[in-house]
Amino acid sequence: MTWTRTRDHCAILGFTQHNFAAPWGQPDWDFKGLNDLHSTVANFWPKDKGDPFASGQISWYQLHWPGPDGEYPGARDPQHTKWLIEQTICPIWMWEHDDRIPMSEAYPLDQVLTGAVLPTGQPLSPEAYYNNSISWMIAHAILQGYRTIGLYGVDMAMDGVHGESEYGWQRPSVEYFIGIARGLGIQVLMPQQSELLKCAYLYGYDNKMHVRQKLIVRMEELELSEAQAVDQYETTKRALYQIKGALQLLSGDGLHELVAKIKAVIPEDMRKAAVEGLQNDEQLATMDLEAAKRALHECRGAKQNSKWVLKNYFPGEGPLQDVYRTERSLMIREETAVAPPPSDGQRPVNRLAMMAPLLPLIEAPVQKE
Repeated sequence: MTWTRTRDHCAILGFTQHNFAAPWGQPDWDFKGLNDLHSTVANFWPKDKGDPFASGQISWYQLHWPGPDGEYPGARDPQHTKWLIEQTICPIWMWEHDDRIPMSEAYPLDQVLTGAVLPTGQPLSPEAYYNNSISWMIAHAILQGYRTIGLYGVDMAMDGVHGESEYGWQRPSVEYFIGIARGLGIQVLMPQQSELLKCAYLYGYDNKMHVRQKLIVRMEELELSEAQAVDQYETTKRALYQIKGALQLLSGDGLHELVAKIKAVIPEDMRKAAVEGLQNDEQLATMDLEAAKRALHECRGAKQNSKWVLKNYFPGEGPLQDVYRTERSLMIREETAVAPPPSDGQRPVNRLAMMAPLLPLIEAPVQKE
């Protein structure tokens, strides 16, 4: 079986929320999904268009090797491999044909890696800069001859728990292939809310934004809060273990002979009263420990979020003075703006307070005549 393109436009689908913006069901579009996204496709596909996977408009990608159990990765759907096996119309691109999956086709790896596609006679990426499925899919769409490539639900923005995830460091590869496609004359579309190809300002040209300064201060506050939360967590944990140790001594639950001797020396009524009191203390200390743990996780989550925003949108400094921004940036209309008094270097200037009366005037960028 060989799949051939019959349309000029294709939508590459990802898992983030703006995949709803894809041109679902439009007859002049093909759709490329991956991994276990198939349930999402079924939910978004117009009901009057029938089964999306029988439409002839959808192709699929599973660019992972199966595990030792023969299952393909499907973190969201444990029935993912079963779905792949059951397909009878939708082509499924894989590293090699899988006899269990009748619609599987071998991904054209050699052609993608070595085909002379660029005007220089080089392949799409001479360095083989493929570190995620989306990049492989864009490269394939380029070779298939699509004139328009849309990216919907593709952000590559997650840094994961404490910064450990694949998507953040995979994004540059996706952005590279977007540039390659546009350089080859292919129109590349994506929703405005996509994280791809975004920055807060033009480095070295735009003015520094107060938002960055607020985020830096916020990061400093969160680092202090994290240190305090760690101290509270460790203190609470030590207190709990001390209580548990005392309970072990009083109850005689231990292998050391000293434990049994202590139990024999203390009067029984006093021992029972002490054990009962310590058991109550243990419950309270356990709840305190869980509360300290939650506070620490919340603090680290907020810190990670602030760090992510700084890294992705405000990575550097611009000029210190308040200069007008570019046409692609947020601006104040020149005919109505009132410049703040310059700082004499001695008294502080509250720029946020000065900007407050002008906030209603912040609209679309000024169009130059």
